[in-house]
Amino acid sequence: MARQLGPLCLSWRCFCWLLLAACPCSEQACVDDSKPQRNVKLRLLMRDWQSHRMVTHVAAILLRDVMKYDVEILEAEDDWTTSQDLARLANGEIDANLELWPKGKEEEFASFVGDSGAVDVGIHQLPARSGMYVPKYANHVGSFYSYATLKGEDVQTDFSKVSITQGENSSDPNGMCETAAWNCKDLIYTPEYCTDRRCEAQLLKGSLGEDQGLLEQQIRNNGLNFSVAYTSRKTQERLVWEAYATRVPVLFYSWEPRAPIHGIAGEEFVHVAFPPK
Repeated sequence: MARQLGPLCLSWRCFCWLLLAACPCSEQACVDDSKPQRNVKLRLLMRDWQSHRMVTHVAAILLRDVMKYDVEILEAEDDWTTSQDLARLANGEIDANLELWPKGKEEEFASFVGDSGAVDVGIHQLPARSGMYVPKYANHVGSFYSYATLKGEDVQTDFSKVSITQGENSSDPNGMCETAAWNCKDLIYTPEYCTDRRCEAQLLKGSLGEDQGLLEQQIRNNGLNFSVAYTSRKTQERLVWEAYATRVPVLFYSWEPRAPIHGIAGEEFVHVAFPPK
């Protein structure tokens, strides 16, 4: 699913990262050293994926060398969530996060953006997507992995090796699984047609609210014999790491660009392709 990512900051100052004016360096200096230092420190949050590191470093160069601000780059801890990023922006611990995923975080935005302190200053056009992913070692046809591959009988054995029988309450704080529309059992969604089919394979979704209903609809629309397990992101990433460490096939929800999963780069996983709309 294509996405747009955008920057958040506390004031207009962090918006200057967009000022990427060309400057011919052959005849004149690219940096004007005559400007006085502002004696103001700006703290930029940086997450561990390529595009986030790039825009943060570009912003730091412009702010420091052109605008004459002091700049500190703060690297996010592995367990920092988007909600924590927004809270840190709102309370002034950091001054800017130049790239984040807004989709599925509407409640967090309402809590921390606008009158609550942080300011949304718009988007930049970075290609991004989310959906189902498999490790590269589970893909035998290069960089393209078709949803049709998930229809084979062999995948019922392969993608049942990493599965759970009980989800986690933290994955569904609004109780959606308890409604008739979802028809979950133990925080695991199973398509109704699985009563007459072998549906041992499982998708590790993580939070139910992320891309809510999208992957479940893809499974139903295409007749895939998969259940969907809802857990915390911490549990999901631990299961994916364990599968990767032992080279076991695993199907899970993810997105790109993204930070590594306990040291495993996002490039080690392949997006599952569905028919274009």
